Amino acid sequence: MRGLKGKTEVALSGKIDEADLKEILAEHDLAVRGDVSDYVVLKIDGRLCAAGRLVLSGRNCFHLEVFGVRGELRGRGIGGLLLSEIIKRPWKYCREAEGGGDYKSYRLTTVARGGAAGFYEKHGFRAFSFAALPPPYNTQCDDCPDRETCRPLPMVLEKER
Repeated sequence: MRGLKGKTEVALSGKIDEADLKEILAEHDLAVRGDVSDYVVLKIDGRLCAAGRLVLSGRNCFHLEVFGVRGELRGRGIGGLLLSEIIKRPWKYCREAEGGGDYKSYRLTTVARGGAAGFYEKHGFRAFSFAALPPPYNTQCDDCPDRETCRPLPMVLEKER
């Protein structure tokens, strides 16, 4: 991580992280959905720097619903570090997946907003179609008034272990 030092921790969040989690997501025009403990967070020296929410969307399939990095820390490799950890073991960071699945192969999907597609492509994702996403993600952008400015792009990463 460029210019950042300290103890790095990636884990599921807890109630103590709620205010920081809300702050980071608000910077991305997002809100906390579900329980705070459903989010995976990256902390450096105890400071919450990035967060995401993974859900189980099918057998050995995960969907990254939200992902964000604290504004002043963007462009320093923090998002890449968190995404790399999620990609290695998505079941570890998905509350719904605890104790289930064989995970010899798995699929991770997301919908990249704005210019974020390049970020995901650097980590092995490729463009996908909305029709191929599981419900409700396959229709999540259909009626959005911001679709033209957001430019959503479904993305997929398929892994064999």
